[in-house]
Amino acid sequence: AGVGRTGTFIALQNILQQAEQKGQVDIFSSVVKLRQDRLLMVQTAGQYEFLHTAVLAAIACSKATLHISNIKYLPDNQTLKNEYLTVCSVISTLSRTKEEEDNLEEENVNESENVYENFKTDLRNRFPTIVPSDNDRPMLSCEPKDNGDYINAVFIQNFDKKSRHIVTQLPMPTTVVEFWRLVSQYNVSVLVAFETDSMVKDKTVSKFAPSSAESALKCGPFNVHNLSYTDDNLWDEQSLQVQSDLS
Repeated sequence: AGVGRTGTFIALQNILQQAEQKGQVDIFSSVVKLRQDRLLMVQTAGQYEFLHTAVLAAIACSKATLHISNIKYLPDNQTLKNEYLTVCSVISTLSRTKEEEDNLEEENVNESENVYENFKTDLRNRFPTIVPSDNDRPMLSCEPKDNGDYINAVFIQNFDKKSRHIVTQLPMPTTVVEFWRLVSQYNVSVLVAFETDSMVKDKTVSKFAPSSAESALKCGPFNVHNLSYTDDNLWDEQSLQVQSDLS
């Protein structure tokens, strides 16, 4: 699914930052931290194996210098599969520990559960079982005519903790305006979208950017202009300019 690929992409970026700044890498801990922020980041053992291969290849091609003792050679596939199961086990244990701590503050738990239940039935969620925690989600500033401060998105900590990633679902017809509100209000400069081809077959995914043949696309009060479009064999790269009728 998209969240697994997104997690793998973010993990690779964070680990390469770690290699450049610290001269060492810790793939296991990096993935554990990601999954604490958002469930299913690096979703499969195959993605975990790929991450190890990609990290080694990227470091070999980068300017980062690592001492030989700080490079973990690629283990065999079975070892990595077992290590991935440990990642899942650690997250499960951390979740139980957090739940036990939260139970000590019953009033806060009840309030949090009420918020969660409200969000779970919100039509702005593609899946009712994937709902952000109220403490970890970006909140949209809004005018009375806006559709509240909610968007199904979570903050993911960057390696150096000086900035954060935002992970969100592909926009739905009911959330495309909130998507661009998020981009605008949090000054997002780079968008990475996975499975955008699903828009063709999945009617729950809304068009949110102009195609290569279009000069612009209007999404509510937002005008999204296509400045350039490059079609690569592996990915498409597009430069956009977003203007709001509200500004």
